[in-house]
Amino acid sequence: MHGKKNTMKIKFSIVRSIAWLLCIATATLAQGSLTLMVGPAFPAGAFANDDPWNPEASRVGAGAGVGACYQYQIAHSALGLYGSADLVFHSAGSTARETWESFNPDAQFTLSRAILVPLSAGIAYILKPDPQYSLYGRTGAVVSFSRFTEFDVKQPGYEKYSETYDPASAFGYQLGAGLSGKKISLEARYLHLGEHKISGSWKEGSDSGTLPQVKKRIELFFITLGWKLR
Repeated sequence: MHGKKNTMKIKFSIVRSIAWLLCIATATLAQGSLTLMVGPAFPAGAFANDDPWNPEASRVGAGAGVGACYQYQIAHSALGLYGSADLVFHSAGSTARETWESFNPDAQFTLSRAILVPLSAGIAYILKPDPQYSLYGRTGAVVSFSRFTEFDVKQPGYEKYSETYDPASAFGYQLGAGLSGKKISLEARYLHLGEHKISGSWKEGSDSGTLPQVKKRIELFFITLGWKLR
């Protein structure tokens, strides 16, 4: 228990450090640029598995997200430093929904959705400078937070059954590349957010209990269109 608390303290310390660095950069680095981004997100790897019978599957489908990235370009160099924060939502997977409905057509299901908050910091490199659109790449470390919304089942003649999941966090990394113009950018990123240990509880009528902890490896592709504010 103490080890878990210490791990969470370390992760929150990293988050505070990233936020502090972003604030300092925003206030002091004249050569920096702040970009707001929006776009679709697609599950990858194990995270793309929406089999409802597999407890380690994500059971989610495609989603969308928004983000912000602050990048400082080192003077007279192709190298830069960046910090970013994203908020990504994934809806329930179609396979999971269809399987549940086929299994019990009389029941009403509210399937889980995923809410992800990746925070990243790392290095950026201009691969091909151009006056109009430059090609660049990014790589960095990520600390991410996840929350799966409640799953519940309502069926005539039975007590309502529900599962509630606790927030989780993990370390990971991201790789990205994009085209950057004077005002807009187009970027594609692969985010490997690590293994999130999901705990929770179930409730059926007046009965309740603890769900076994499962590990969900979260990976996704995030494609964004960005607008530069400065």
